Amino acid sequence: MDFDKYTLVELRQKAKELKIKNVSKLKRNELCKLLSEQLNSQKLDQNIVDDTNAVNINQIDNNKVSNSNVDNQNNSKEDRLSDDSQSNSKEDRASADSQNNNNGE
Repeated sequence: MDFDKYTLVELRQKAKELKIKNVSKLKRNELCKLLSEQLNSQKLDQNIVDDTNAVNINQIDNNKVSNSNVDNQNNSKEDRLSDDSQSNSKEDRASADSQNNNNGE
C-alpha cells in the first residue's frame, strides 16, 4: 500500500480501523511503518487461513472418497452374503425335495 498519497489524518483513521492504538503520538513515517507491518501481518494470517481451508477441503474430499470406498466394500459384502443365502436356500430346497422323493419311494 502506498502511504505517500494519504494525509496523516487518513493514516490515523486507517490505523484506527485496524484497531491500532496510540497512533496520535506517532510521526508519519512511524505510522506508515506500523501500518505496513500490520497489513503484512494480516496478509500472512489470511494466507494461513486460506492454506488451512485448502487442506480442510482436501481432507473432506479424501474422506468422501474413503467413505465411498467403505460403502462399496460394505455393499459388496452384503451382495456376497445375499448370494450365499440364496444359494443356501436353493440347496436346502433341493435337499428337502430329495428327502421327500426318497420318503415317497
